[in-house]
Order: sequence, then structure tokens, then C-alpha cells
Amino acid sequence: MPQLRCVTAFPIRRAAMALMAGVAALGGCRSQDPVGVKLTLEESGSGTIAVSALSVPAIAEIAEGESTGVSWQNAARLTLITGTFANLDDVRMEDVEVDAAGFSPTAGTLRIEFPRGPKARWFRVLHVGADQRGSLERSLTQAVSTAELHENVTISVEVPGARVAGGMVDPVPRISVTSKDGVTMMVAPLEVLEEDGPPMVLVVNWERTSPGK
Repeated sequence: MPQLRCVTAFPIRRAAMALMAGVAALGGCRSQDPVGVKLTLEESGSGTIAVSALSVPAIAEIAEGESTGVSWQNAARLTLITGTFANLDDVRMEDVEVDAAGFSPTAGTLRIEFPRGPKARWFRVLHVGADQRGSLERSLTQAVSTAELHENVTISVEVPGARVAGGMVDPVPRISVTSKDGVTMMVAPLEVLEEDGPPMVLVVNWERTSPGK
């Protein structure tokens, strides 16, 4: 799996990052993929990032040790990474661009641009490619009684204590965006992300009626 990286040298009001994780329920379609990044933004512009990624490691990476008498066949790995940032403008991750224009303690706007197609990198560090999804689903099915591998990446932006509204600049078929309880969530099927096309642009607006809450 490609390595996620954060750098702190980014002088203009644009940052690049991949965003969100978790199990989502949108429009009656339940996603059981715990894949993506969750961004939580505080009044000061600081916040936290939680990244969750699925991968299919080589059997030798995880089966070595004292196990005997077993012919290991399938493997799956869930990697969780959490971190903090002091300023959204200083965060850079992969090839997603974030414009934090208009940010203040009481209100603000995020414009997040997600590349898609063969050259896009951000979702490939979060989920396996099409050639490995069959192996991943077999591993999950053997490990739990029921597995529904909805091949999605979930993008979440949370602003605690604020009214939040989000949407796509140009709607993309099969991309779902909802806003509720201070959270905007976008669910994107991998098939859509892998298709060649213009970048997807998510805009998130928020407003606090009482600063400090």
C-alpha cells in the first residue's frame, strides 16, 4: 500500500489531503467498507485526521511465526492512522486539494477537489485495486459470518457545534453527499473514482451561532 504522508510546508491557502473513514448509511444503502478519512475541524483551524485503509498483504507478511499445519490462502489488513494538525493550511496529503478560503471561528467554507481516473492517487492508498478485491472479499467472508463489501470510499468533514451544509459543484452520478449534525459526508464508489473524468469538487459551508460551542 502506498505510504500516506503529511508535510508542513505549504505557503498558500491550498492544501492537499484525502478525507474520511467509517461505516455509513446513506439513502438506505449501507456501506460496510471502513475506508477513507475523517477530518474534524475546530474553531482555531486546528483539528484531527483519522485515516482508515484496506490492503491485501502477502501471506508471508502476516503468517510467519509459530503457526503450523495450516495452508494460508487469503489475507486482508485494515490500517488505522490518526493525527492532529495545528492549521489546515499546513496539511498536505496525496493529490486532493483543499481551499480553506473564508475560514473564521464562526463560519467558513472548504472547497475540496478530488482527482479521479488512472492517474489519481488518493483513493488508491485507501482501498485495493480491482484485481485484488476478490481476494479481499474472500478473506472478509471467511472471517465474519456476513460480509458485504460495498466498494466505496467515504469522505467526512465534521465541524463540532456548527450548522454544516455540503454539496458537489457539479453533481457526479452515484456520488452521495449528505449533511447532518455538524457533519458532511460524501460516499464515492471506487468504480466512479477509477473512471477517467474531471475532478470532483465538494464544497462544505459551516456556521456557528454561538462561538466557543
